[in-house]
Amino acid sequence: MQRKFWDLLIASFGALFFEMLLVRWLPTTIYYLGYYKNCILFATFLGFGCGSATRRGVDRVLPYFALCVAAMVMGAVLTEHYTQIVPLEMGEWVWPQVKDDSSGVVVPLLIPLLLVFAISALLMMPLGRLVGKHLEAFPPITAYSINIAASLLGVLSFLVLSYLSFEPAFWFAIATIPILYFVRTNRVHVVGTLAGLLLTVGILEFARAPREYWSPYSKISLADVVPGVNSRLLSSNNNGHQVLFDLSPARLASRGDSPNRIWDLAQTHQYMYESAYSIIQPLSVLIIGGGTGNEAAAALRRGARKVDVVEIDPTISGIGRTFHPEQPYRDSRVRIINDDARHYMTTTDQRYDLVIFGFLDSTSYLSSMSNIRLDNYVYTVESFRQARLLLNPNGLLQVTYYAFAEFVKLRIFLMIEEAFDQTPLIAQLKTMQTPDVIFFAGPAVSKMSKLSLPGLVQAAYKLESSQVVPPPLATDDWPYLNLPDRSIGRNYVIGLGSMILISMVFIGLFVWSSAIPITNKASAWCFFLQGAGFMLIETNTITRMALILGSTWVVTSVAVMLVLLAALVSNFVIQRFTFPSVATAIGMVAIATLINYMVDIHFYLGIASRFRVLLAALQLYLPILASSFVFGRLFQRSAKSSYDLGMNILGAMFGGMLEYGSLIVGTRTIYFVAFVIFLAIVPPYKMMALTWRKNE
Repeated sequence: MQRKFWDLLIASFGALFFEMLLVRWLPTTIYYLGYYKNCILFATFLGFGCGSATRRGVDRVLPYFALCVAAMVMGAVLTEHYTQIVPLEMGEWVWPQVKDDSSGVVVPLLIPLLLVFAISALLMMPLGRLVGKHLEAFPPITAYSINIAASLLGVLSFLVLSYLSFEPAFWFAIATIPILYFVRTNRVHVVGTLAGLLLTVGILEFARAPREYWSPYSKISLADVVPGVNSRLLSSNNNGHQVLFDLSPARLASRGDSPNRIWDLAQTHQYMYESAYSIIQPLSVLIIGGGTGNEAAAALRRGARKVDVVEIDPTISGIGRTFHPEQPYRDSRVRIINDDARHYMTTTDQRYDLVIFGFLDSTSYLSSMSNIRLDNYVYTVESFRQARLLLNPNGLLQVTYYAFAEFVKLRIFLMIEEAFDQTPLIAQLKTMQTPDVIFFAGPAVSKMSKLSLPGLVQAAYKLESSQVVPPPLATDDWPYLNLPDRSIGRNYVIGLGSMILISMVFIGLFVWSSAIPITNKASAWCFFLQGAGFMLIETNTITRMALILGSTWVVTSVAVMLVLLAALVSNFVIQRFTFPSVATAIGMVAIATLINYMVDIHFYLGIASRFRVLLAALQLYLPILASSFVFGRLFQRSAKSSYDLGMNILGAMFGGMLEYGSLIVGTRTIYFVAFVIFLAIVPPYKMMALTWRKNE
């Protein structure tokens, strides 16, 4: 029995760890996949679910698994370096990728997206079959508890690797250990597995940039210093992210007659970074999204005595401390705060003369389950209201944004207007046509109508014009800054539709035609619907926890572990007590989801009690715990645990796809969708209960 325990534990750990590896590594290698990160999660669910539910011997490919992984890594690296991917249009606006070499093969994004989806699913199938096979050695609840404990270990392992900034070579090495365990009795298979790992590590090292860093959020690379200008480019996930500028007076004066265009770029950024200081002379400055330190350097040049810099990514701020040519982060007047912007603005008691929203925009997502990017909650009406509260009586807000899309610029304008009850002033570069735009609001400009700023020209919106169609404002319930309107864009519709078709093919080939004796189809529907509803609840729990505790990787990881702990708690209760029954647990889910749908989380954040965070977290956590009871009670009576777990995971995949509905209705309404799905479990559950009574 001890051997069987270790078999299930190691198989479960290997599957979860490899799933997290794919979700983390692929979007950092193929840039545009970063906008479809949850689609990779769907693929892993599809592969694991089909593998667990099938009776086909897909685990027979395990000896060749590492070689298949090496082939996948090679394909991803070649795709990024030798293709020009054209993103899908008509939907959420995406940041274009800029490459030094534009000679690659032009490929529509849909092709690599669907290839990655199918390949990821295929790679997960033998791991799912491995877990499913070893589940059968234990009673269902015992097996599920072991599986959850291994999943917790997998999440914790990835958390430690992220904290220590380990590179992907280590990730793939750890992912190979479970494979070696299961092929250990065959020397040829062991050699083949190690050869696959060596190939993978070799490809990764060959493709590695000279100065490459792995933060908890993204892959970061730092280019060489440009001579003369003394600046260098920092890239995130293979795309330019920011430039470490030397804008000191001595450096700018040394230009002479140099025709290098980067001098012009440096000069224009000096105009933008120092624009607010032509309006006020602040002593205290808060910079939201400080990056490597350009805004902080400007504040120090203009005489600020206290500069607080909020930067969520500790690796980026660390690079700024080490490599920024003006060394602003080594100045005693600067305090670096590695935190989420909203969390800091909510919890700080500091007040500032100037609050700057720097060049924030991220392709990194809050979690692989969500459509919300790390910076989405920064650009909402509620966020700007919080910024307003941080201003001193004559303070100023500056929001700088690289607004390629006109509707994004107009949306930010309207959100600031709504939050500040005043029309913001707008400035753009005078001599260079770029999408850069700067908004000013607050008491310092409340009585101003004109701006006079070096290198900049004032702009304005004529909202009474029939040609200007105001976009919906981004709020904490609908935080989608880069969506034109409340809709699922054609890019997502095409992508999701194609993935659903591929999923149906996989399920048809590996589940429906695999000759599994299904004694109760109602059981399959119960597990499928529970998985879909649970996924919606889990996604909303993680995204709304970000509003309470911040969007940092630690908060997200802890939220995922709390979800897994809920499953362990429910298993403990179910094995020892008869309460709650399935019907009671469904009722608990219904009540908990309705409470979350009707009671806005801001209600708790607005009260003065020291327990407000605990109360808010409790409201979010109750649906998770209640839905875990539903699964546990159903799984306790499972006649085919591997098949039922597979159907549950497949349901979670489709639930994740339903989460795209939040792009239309907002995030709170997703709770109501989950409420309906859990009520839909009642009819098939009654059929299951009838079968149980007949068999007793």
